[in-house]
Amino acid sequence: MSRTESPSTAGSHDFTFALRIDKRAGVAICIVFIIASAYIAFDLNQRSAVPSSVPKVADQATAPSPVAPVAMADNHEGLKHAGPERGWQPAVVVTEPERPANFGYEEPDPQQVQQIYASQTRELKVRNETTIRPTVNVERPTAPVRAPAPPPTSTTDPAAFNGAGATFPNPVYVKWFSEYHKVHSEVTINYQAIGSGGGIRQMQAATVDFGASDVPASDEQLAAMPTRVLHVPTVMGAVVLIYNLPEATRPLKFTPDIIAGIFLGTIGKWNDPAIADANQGVQMPETAITAVHRSDGSAPTYIITDYLSKISPEWNNGVGRGASVNWRMGLGGKGNEGVAGTVKRTPGAIGYVELTWAVREKVPMGIVQNASGQFIVPSLESVQAAATGTLPEDLRVSITNPPGKEAYPISSFTWLLVPVEWKDNEKKRAFSQFLNWMIDSGEPMVMALDYAPLPRSVAVRVKQEILRMR
Repeated sequence: MSRTESPSTAGSHDFTFALRIDKRAGVAICIVFIIASAYIAFDLNQRSAVPSSVPKVADQATAPSPVAPVAMADNHEGLKHAGPERGWQPAVVVTEPERPANFGYEEPDPQQVQQIYASQTRELKVRNETTIRPTVNVERPTAPVRAPAPPPTSTTDPAAFNGAGATFPNPVYVKWFSEYHKVHSEVTINYQAIGSGGGIRQMQAATVDFGASDVPASDEQLAAMPTRVLHVPTVMGAVVLIYNLPEATRPLKFTPDIIAGIFLGTIGKWNDPAIADANQGVQMPETAITAVHRSDGSAPTYIITDYLSKISPEWNNGVGRGASVNWRMGLGGKGNEGVAGTVKRTPGAIGYVELTWAVREKVPMGIVQNASGQFIVPSLESVQAAATGTLPEDLRVSITNPPGKEAYPISSFTWLLVPVEWKDNEKKRAFSQFLNWMIDSGEPMVMALDYAPLPRSVAVRVKQEILRMR
């Protein structure tokens, strides 16, 4: 210290010098800290600069192994500086594995997605596509979607059958054939109601697969068939008497003798003693009787003439039975409508029609005395009761005038005429299946159409007859 300097002044200089030294050290320290921080940040950035395609930790088990590190060299080629503590380290070179687009770790190429969408749109416009392309999921890969399996096809080839014949059972046949096709779409059954005689002739000409008749074929007709034929009963029907007599306040009763006398012409007035005796309590008028019959060949004519042939020897010997006969007297009308129309227009007239038609039209029907002496109202139940007798082996049977107490006497079966031998085994099998369905499922439908179903005993015989087809 200079003598001229005071102690306080000397101390001030020392403090200022020391402060300058401290400031310089602080600046140096800050510079060193900044450089170190920058270097550490650079090192961390180098470590984190791994390609995005490197598998995550969860994928290490399945990720491909990285390429082996490059060997060290003096010129630091293949090395990288890992900081002052670690020095120069081998540089690890990782080859990015090939991955399909949209692997789940990165967004797919938008252009590629648009191309896929466009391709799908075109494919979906193509009908009957057998393979559905997988839908692109931009968030997660999806498995290819398989096209649904086509529905199973029937093992039976489509079978079409043509039939023709009786008009009486036509409504129930139409119902059966339609209902069966609903559950067996491979089978189609076409039917033309051209009359029983037409059905037999078509079978003889071999122009149909099956026929139908309300009249059993005769031995002569069967001999003219190209193949043996089965008679398969289907339903039951009846013929009823209708009349135009306003004076009758209740349904009239008819004995077998009255019916035969009217159609033979031996009973000509409604107050005849035979009619009056059967209908006591009814004031019968002295009105002439006009008998009306079918002018065309028909099953109802066969059924009523078959009945008359059984109850009247005179009728059997003079007129006989048949779908068309030589009537001794009366007026003719075509079809049920023709007969009924003539009866309605003619006071005192009487005629015959099918039970189903009479029930549908709500016309008055006569009550007929049966072989047991009972007066029976025509109904589905009394018609069914007529089939309780013994049936012949070939099921060609007349059930008019049966012995049962509850049986309506003018009843009959109607039949399908079915070939025994079939050239096409598949068609034979398909038709036999229909016949069995007819018995098991079709019979319950017939009463709603005013037909009488087969009694159970007859149904069992029919199923046995179906087994004869081959």
